[in-house]
Amino acid sequence: MLKLPPQDIETERAVLGALMIDPAAIIKVADFLFSTDFYKPIHQKIYEVVIELFTNSQPIDLLSVSTKLKEKKFLEIARYNAGDLRATKELYEKWDTYLNF
Repeated sequence: MLKLPPQDIETERAVLGALMIDPAAIIKVADFLFSTDFYKPIHQKIYEVVIELFTNSQPIDLLSVSTKLKEKKFLEIARYNAGDLRATKELYEKWDTYLNF
């Protein structure tokens, strides 16, 4: 019987949402957090895009991440897993509301 690796999809979404809200957050995790640390493939792709934007000194926010995902044709994966991208957006909005409270 196959065992699933440890996973927490909500935490993955929260991390991705936080990275899109706090520009300094990526500096804190880039050295030890890798795309392969994410369980869901779409989360891996989103994180890869975040790292690419960071490496190229581009803004990391929902718009720039979504645009880059579209350029790389990763949105096709996201459409298949539409709930993941929508949930990440919702977490982004929740974090944003919390930080501005």
